[in-house]
Amino acid sequence: MIIVLATIESTIEDINNLHQAIVDMQTATTEAESGNIAYTFTTDVTNPGTIRVIEQWQSMDALKEHMAAPHMATFQKAMAGYPPKSMDVKIYEISQELPLSAM
Repeated sequence: MIIVLATIESTIEDINNLHQAIVDMQTATTEAESGNIAYTFTTDVTNPGTIRVIEQWQSMDALKEHMAAPHMATFQKAMAGYPPKSMDVKIYEISQELPLSAM
């Protein structure tokens, strides 16, 4: 399984301007990509100028297909109009998922 965690630092105004593009991206990904397990955009409750993206994919191939999807190109074009202050993206490949009770 592949987990992607992204942190995007922006402004509240730019995030508001990107709102529909974000909704469209999340909807297209969750509805159209068979290798997607979960895909969510959130804003940080203590810093509303920060977006977090949490993604869960069946495989690296599924993530690569996502990156080449037409809705990704559309989203990247929208983001280019409101460039973030910074972006940090980490990709993790995990072999198993453990319940909280495993602690």
